[in-house]
Amino acid sequence: MAMLFFALAISANASATMFKCTDAKGNTAFKDKPCATTEQTQWQKESEQELRVRQQKEQDAANDKARTAEIESWKEIDDVPGHIKEGILQHLNITLKDPESLKITGWPEALENETGYKVRLMYRAKNGFGGYVHGDNVFTTSRQGNVLTSKEHLPVLPLRFQ
Repeated sequence: MAMLFFALAISANASATMFKCTDAKGNTAFKDKPCATTEQTQWQKESEQELRVRQQKEQDAANDKARTAEIESWKEIDDVPGHIKEGILQHLNITLKDPESLKITGWPEALENETGYKVRLMYRAKNGFGGYVHGDNVFTTSRQGNVLTSKEHLPVLPLRFQ
């Protein structure tokens, strides 16, 4: 039991070890791996709070990088493929109160990337009280045409950010 506790204590301390590396030009960098042989090494111990803050910053940076790559992957297309329109219309037939009342007013924007499509659809349909309401939604679909998400269009944001 004492050996297990000792091993856990050592591994917890090892995860908080940092290396302060200084190159020949005097530039300093903090790394979680040993410095290159051309750099001067100093050890520095992070507190638990510093470790959590650093890990959160690294996670946030990775998330930002992934989100930027996802946003930049969307390319504009001139026309929405037929199978994508069919998938969106099937989705609306399930979700609208009165699917027979659906009147399409436009497919003004569409984007495509390797995983699917983002399509903006403007329409009118009857609500539960029998009155017509205007819909302006952004549908995200798979390449096969399955609707993954449906969100109200936000006019202040370009389609690729929604």
